[in-house]
Amino acid sequence: MTGSWQNVSRILVVKPSSLGDIIHVFPALTVLKNIFPDAEFDFLVNAQFAALLDHSPVTIRKKVIFERKKLGTLKGFLPESLKLMRALRREKYDIVIDFQGLMRSAFFSFLARPRYGVFGFATPRESLSTIFYSRKAQCTSIHAVDRNLELLNKLFGTNYHAPDCTIPVPEQGYFSFEPGYVLIFPGARWESKRYPSGFFADIAAASVRNGRRVILAGSPDEAALCNRVFEKAGSHPDITVLAGKTSLADLFTLAENAFCVVCNDSGPLHIASILNKRIYTFFGPTDPAKTGPWNSEARVYRSKIECSGCLKRVCPLKNAPCHELDRNQIIQDIFNQEIS
Repeated sequence: MTGSWQNVSRILVVKPSSLGDIIHVFPALTVLKNIFPDAEFDFLVNAQFAALLDHSPVTIRKKVIFERKKLGTLKGFLPESLKLMRALRREKYDIVIDFQGLMRSAFFSFLARPRYGVFGFATPRESLSTIFYSRKAQCTSIHAVDRNLELLNKLFGTNYHAPDCTIPVPEQGYFSFEPGYVLIFPGARWESKRYPSGFFADIAAASVRNGRRVILAGSPDEAALCNRVFEKAGSHPDITVLAGKTSLADLFTLAENAFCVVCNDSGPLHIASILNKRIYTFFGPTDPAKTGPWNSEARVYRSKIECSGCLKRVCPLKNAPCHELDRNQIIQDIFNQEIS
């Protein structure tokens, strides 16, 4: 390791959101622990994702809550900024690493006044963020996981590749099912990411025909969608709808015990990926090379239509043509073929 990093005892990792983006930092956390085995790690995170850090491969000493909603108001910005600044400075960090790359994340990283400074990307998501960095690195990797690792390797003169992460998963959550079910997440935050309910219903019905229990899961907002999938799949008793009934810990346990995970580009995809599960996932407006699953047990399906990867949250075209995939081939892949 190059550079002089004497007595580094406390590091703050900054990546407030989202679920998938935070999981993309988990391999980097493992590498950071290898570089600084005696250091303690804190994590600046949005309140809604704080529970995700209970599944970090590295022990997080303290979750520093980033109150994004309050900071986004005229009334709340100043008092919340001062409160967060005082909380950060009390910890006396040696190093702060801003994996988010936004002006706001870089600014609060700077306010922490770490002993060795704030480290970040030379070309972050918002270019002005670099004015708050004392040390930065130019990274060319495409996928977010690789990019985060490249940042550390260039900052600290190491040569780590993506490590296997040991993720804490409860042995049994609130729900108990015999392992080996097909776990389906038909939802996604963007409308354009959500493949049709009938698409997932066909996969669910085929799973039952192949002797597999099916679990439909998602957020409370996705309960109606999961119920539509359930009805279109024939309301079979071997299909269970758990949307809106699971905690984050439950999702890790459900994914860990599944035969496979079937999903759109969404947060659960990244949970399944960090657990190295067999995954069948569908991409439309986003690029799997940048934010797709990174394990070897994943198969990505994506239309070859020219506008695929448009990054539009709502498709301006009728019937979202990028959602036209060969369902029969996908079903055959799930039940008749090994992933290669």
